[in-house]
Amino acid sequence: MSQACLTVFAGPNGSGKSTLTQKLLDTGIDFGHLLDPDAIARRINPENIRKAALEAARETIQRQRSYLRSRDSFALETTLSGKRETRLIQDAKERGYAITLFYIALNDPRLNIQRVAERVAQGGHNVPTEDILRRYERSMNHLPQAVFLADHVRIYDNSGPTYQKLLAIHKKKVIFCEKSLPDWLERRMPEFRFA
Repeated sequence: MSQACLTVFAGPNGSGKSTLTQKLLDTGIDFGHLLDPDAIARRINPENIRKAALEAARETIQRQRSYLRSRDSFALETTLSGKRETRLIQDAKERGYAITLFYIALNDPRLNIQRVAERVAQGGHNVPTEDILRRYERSMNHLPQAVFLADHVRIYDNSGPTYQKLLAIHKKKVIFCEKSLPDWLERRMPEFRFA
């Protein structure tokens, strides 16, 4: 029986989680079930995603529990702004899951606000500015614990026109580290400054 996997696509709103997820899916990678709370909310109430957010969160949690019980592999998109996500990672790890973390962030929360506005202009869902700002800091603050729990880690900065890989970790060993790390990562994880 092969090891079940939990793949977490995390980062503040507007950082490019869904885009990276889709790029990897397009290469043929199979993450098992994909849980995207925003997509679930769109399915529940396409006219008012924000109104459907609570119901989507409940469904996401219910499906996570079901996948863990049945030892199904699954992927989750999350802002990583709450403690619930790190508890999920810990729970999956205790159940023998291999944990892969893709963390995507931008160097300034104002850029996240701008990216969300661009998404809305293209017909995507909105996130209120105050939520973006609050989640930005919380997400960054939960990053070190998520990295500690994960077996495989890829951290990207998506502030420019393409994703810039900053850090790759395999089973607690740094296998790639960009020479110059952006401030948002260096402040939270200074141990990688000279990796």
